[in-house]
Amino acid sequence: MDRLVQIAAQEWLELHNETFRWRREALFILANLFPSGSYDTWGACEALSPHVQVVLEHELQPHDCAMKRAELLQKLAWLDRSQGNYKNASSKAQEAWEICKSLQGKDAPMVLSKMTTVADCLIEQDKLKEAENILQICRTLQEKTLGSNHLDTLMSMNNLSVVLVEQRSLDEAEELCTASWKLRLQLRGPDHPDVLESQENFADILRCRGNYEDAERHLRLALRSRRRVLGDGHPSTLGSMHQLATYVGHQGKRDEAIQLYRLALSSEERAPGSEHMETCVTRLNLALELEEIGNFEEAAQHLRIILDSRASFTEASLNKLMVRAEEELRFIEEPQ
Repeated sequence: MDRLVQIAAQEWLELHNETFRWRREALFILANLFPSGSYDTWGACEALSPHVQVVLEHELQPHDCAMKRAELLQKLAWLDRSQGNYKNASSKAQEAWEICKSLQGKDAPMVLSKMTTVADCLIEQDKLKEAENILQICRTLQEKTLGSNHLDTLMSMNNLSVVLVEQRSLDEAEELCTASWKLRLQLRGPDHPDVLESQENFADILRCRGNYEDAERHLRLALRSRRRVLGDGHPSTLGSMHQLATYVGHQGKRDEAIQLYRLALSSEERAPGSEHMETCVTRLNLALELEEIGNFEEAAQHLRIILDSRASFTEASLNKLMVRAEEELRFIEEPQ
């Protein structure tokens, strides 16, 4: 719409006391229309984003408007998280949580759902202690209000176990992981993504305990199920592929690791795209494995592609990735 037409329309709405009505209408429409933020909806999200930014400039006070604002912020947080913009995702998730908490109380199911999103964003930023504290509170409230067997409670248990593994609290992590895995298996069946998530988490616990054979077996089983049910190009399958590639690479199985990284990279370059954080992580790990077998020329090519994408990165975790890529390329190019 032409800028002069926009100004005229705004003045007409204000003159006839219609501004609030149409701001509210726009908020409700966008909150209902805006997609989940998963990679296959990015095009639709991009088309709607300019309108969303305008709508969110106005904090409408009525209860229903505030709840719709929280709903829209939650979807935007999911979008930012899926695109690797974890700091932005965290701030949006935090605002959505605060809105719902102020209107519904701290233990309402919707509030607890927003709470877990905040914790997920903290995990992605390696703020593990903050995430652990939130998940401990969330799990306690969920057990009280939803029950210990509710799927949301089981998700919090699994996520908490992931955080505890990262902090090497393995006994508590294993107890939570096995409990949530068993109940998820009963409620969802063996091939459900939630069940496979628990299985992969359990494999990581086994790895930390030095039980490499069983850890690898569980990772292979989980990847096989994801490929059969979801296909090779699904983000969850690619995550499992990457996890197994990292594991077998550490075990010295370089050829298999390279094959898995190549397969994951070929899918990630199509979606979510060559400059997405996950794609760059896969590319870096592929380069490191190629270095290990002496293929320095191809490794350098991958590292240069990462560094050429530097302008796209703002997150601290991505900056670390860039530093590592620079160091590896310098090692390859400097005379030995």
